[in-house]
Amino acid sequence: MRLFDEAHAADLYRKRLGRLHPIWGDGTLMAAALGRIGVGLDERTLPVATLGAVCQAFELWRTGRR
Repeated sequence: MRLFDEAHAADLYRKRLGRLHPIWGDGTLMAAALGRIGVGLDERTLPVATLGAVCQAFELWRTGRR
């Protein structure tokens, strides 16, 4: 849930200030993840089950059931 919060905050930062957040980037989950763990993460190589888990987690985050 923290990763979604960071991506959301970065998106608001980008919209308000017109520049990328210094740690979490442009407001995408990928940018927030890379800011947290560094290089080496590529969405093209993630297993389908991982993507499904991210989608489920996003749904929980979006509906506020943390």
